[in-house]
Formats: sequence, C-alpha cells, structure tokens
Amino acid sequence: MKSSHLSSHWRTPLLAALVMLGLTACASVNESLGDLLLSSNADAVGVLDGRILRGKANFTGEREATFHLQSSDLPKLSCFGPLSYTATTTGLINFSCSDGRSILVEVHTLSQLTGTGRSRPGAGALALTYGLTMEKAAAYMGVAPESLTPPRKITSMSNEER
Repeated sequence: MKSSHLSSHWRTPLLAALVMLGLTACASVNESLGDLLLSSNADAVGVLDGRILRGKANFTGEREATFHLQSSDLPKLSCFGPLSYTATTTGLINFSCSDGRSILVEVHTLSQLTGTGRSRPGAGALALTYGLTMEKAAAYMGVAPESLTPPRKITSMSNEER
C-alpha cells in the first residue's frame, strides 16, 4: 500500500518536470526554426577602390545581418562582415576581405532591408548599398547603372546547337 502512495506522490512532480523539459526543448527548436523561416536576403553591391563587388545581405534576426560581397573580375576579391546596429537607423559593418584588409563601414538604414554605407578613411574606400534598385545604388555610389549589372556568363554551344 505504501508503494502505491509513493508512486502517486512522485507522479505529479515528475510529470511537471517532464512538461517543463519538453517546453524548453520546443522553445529552442522554435527559436531556431523561427530565425530560419524569418531570414531575408537583400542584394548588396559595393564599390571598393573602383572595383564592383556584388553579393547578399542576409538578415537572420530583427537586428542581425551578415554581408557577403565578391568581385567578378580578376584577381578575385571577397569581403565578409556582420552588421552591428549602433542606434535605431545606424550601424557598423566590419568587413574582412580576402586581400587581408579590414574595412569598417558606417551604415544608414532606409528600411528594414535597405540601406547605404561608406567606409571610414583607412584601409580602402568602400561605398555600399543593399536592397536598392540598381539605379538608386548607382546614383548613391556615383557609378553608371550598367556597371552594377552582373556580367553575363558565356556558355559554350554543344555540337547539336551549332
């Protein structure tokens, strides 16, 4: 008789502990899933010392983003950096580039997924836009809009197509 009393005595706290453990696990999974489902990409383009860099800004949270830019000309140059907000509509991107440079860019957001930025004097002159049309991006950076259009890839024709 005592053993059934002990088992019912422990049943409620044990059940409560299991429910809490399950809810904690669900919250962790939902947070990661939510970040994945709510992430957004914006086209990003920059001009670094006269070279055009194209890529993406990946926004993974409400105030989190990572930028990846790459040149299409040779020698290849790529730059990567996280956006850290410093105020409601301003932030900093600390780019690390494949040529060894670190470039700090001050960013001004225009909306949640659009903005502009310029580097501070030092490692290189980088002008950046993200989420803007090519015309607006070109106007901000002072370049011709056609220079921002990615080059077309040349494909070879097969013998059947000739």
